[in-house]
Amino acid sequence: MEINGLGSMITKGTTSETNKNTLGKDAFLQLLVTQLKHQDPLSPMEDKEFIAQMAQFSSLEQMQNLNKVMEVGFSHLIASQEDLLITFNTWQTMANSFNLIGKEVTGYTDKKELVTGLVERVIVNSGEPKVVVNGKEIRISLIDQVAGINSNQSDNDIEEDAGEVAHE
Repeated sequence: MEINGLGSMITKGTTSETNKNTLGKDAFLQLLVTQLKHQDPLSPMEDKEFIAQMAQFSSLEQMQNLNKVMEVGFSHLIASQEDLLITFNTWQTMANSFNLIGKEVTGYTDKKELVTGLVERVIVNSGEPKVVVNGKEIRISLIDQVAGINSNQSDNDIEEDAGEVAHE
């Protein structure tokens, strides 16, 4: 009875428990034990064959462990990228809100009151920027319209106003 090596049965690439064509380490070990149980006593498996199959088993186990480590690493990397994207979007929103100082906007307060006027300053409350128009706070997301810079206001006044940022 001749039994060939199991190396050709192992697929290349990542292993998946749901893929039925992939031989896992438990199945590999089970096949090896079955092979040893059913070998011909008059023609036992040579040490070289046994050592080669054990090396294949060890390699398979190491590849599976490496795959698990890489999956965990990639999931952490993706989570870090998502956090960076959220932080970037927050900073971008804040920068855009500072650019509204001195411009005429129309928007709604949290009480759904329509307000039109020049943006006096930007406040940041709990990490969310709001513009102040006629003494009323408007969330950036509730601004409907932005007009140009008021022609009566000089560039120096706008630069001075840009420095007015309140943190609550």
